Amino acid sequence: MNDSSPEVDKLKGSAKSAAGKASGDKGLEAEGKTDKIQAEGRQAAEEIKDTARGTAESLRNGPKH
Repeated sequence: MNDSSPEVDKLKGSAKSAAGKASGDKGLEAEGKTDKIQAEGRQAAEEIKDTARGTAESLRNGPKH
């Protein structure tokens, strides 16, 4: 399992894609794009989890007056 942050993985994917494009390696370019998209998905999932945790905590603590 990959333990790096989604931000780092997006940068790695972008770099890999750029290297593939610069060298004419379509496979490397596609792999970089795929890595970047997967990292964006992981980041979105983490944001959803954080929002859900915040909502659950708000519900536990009740309304604030």
